[in-house]
Amino acid sequence: MNLRILLSLIAMILVSNFALANVHTGIEVKLQAVKSNVKNDENIYVKVSLKNRTSENINILKWYLPNEFNELEEGIFKITRDGESIPYLGRHYKRPAPIGDDYLVLKANQAMNFKVELSGVYDFSEEGFYSINFSVANLALFSHKMNGRSHSAASRMIADNVAEIYVQKVTSR
Repeated sequence: MNLRILLSLIAMILVSNFALANVHTGIEVKLQAVKSNVKNDENIYVKVSLKNRTSENINILKWYLPNEFNELEEGIFKITRDGESIPYLGRHYKRPAPIGDDYLVLKANQAMNFKVELSGVYDFSEEGFYSINFSVANLALFSHKMNGRSHSAASRMIADNVAEIYVQKVTSR
């Protein structure tokens, strides 16, 4: 009798773990440094991949994506150097409430990739180890209504990894 209960519990645990492991909701974000070791007089690039892991289309606010020149218009990365926060130095835009044309549609299971130059909007002049995370705090990144209903899964970001770069100081910027 005890063996039967034990086997039943083990089976329930295995089934629940398997089911949870295969559930993907939200946007999966992957970051990769183009070069992991750079000098502080070089431009610093990261590759960013966003993947819609839901079964529905998600509208993403274009303001939080690189523009047509792969430049940032908002501080969408959290960057630290040896644990110390590095502020976003780019422009801050005062914008009206977003409308339909301000969003890009990321279809179900579709991925979007882009390469972004960071050294123009973040200070990489000091030597050290830099950690780069995709970090959008604004809840308007995703449209709140899609197909006439609220879409809470869209507002979930799944940060898959961190890009790490070592910057060697050779000249002042």
